Amino acid sequence: MQFARTGTAILLALAASAAPVMAKTTLQLASVETPQTVWGQAAQRFADGVAEASAGEIEVQLALSGSTGTPRETLEALTIGTNDIVMTVVASLNTYDQIAAIESYPYLFRDADHFGKVFNGPV
Repeated sequence: MQFARTGTAILLALAASAAPVMAKTTLQLASVETPQTVWGQAAQRFADGVAEASAGEIEVQLALSGSTGTPRETLEALTIGTNDIVMTVVASLNTYDQIAAIESYPYLFRDADHFGKVFNGPV
């Protein structure tokens, strides 16, 4: 019984001490697109939505217009932690796996439904 009370007290103390330590989280979203494009506007809406959903505890800073480099460089910056989120086309992932380039082949798909079936299918 004494062990259970001690364990509970320790857990409560840890939980209470963790609350003040939790600070605002800032994430960087990178894209080569400018703020005026649909991509840039979507990035801004995403940042606004995250801030609203987290009650301001999470901030998404936008690094648009290629400010962190080319599409390839922005992806590489994910691995070293410079960028936390990258907004790019799937085809830019083809340096890592050639299947990512499939969306860039014109006339490969009859329509959007065919594209969805292939993209989500066993191929």
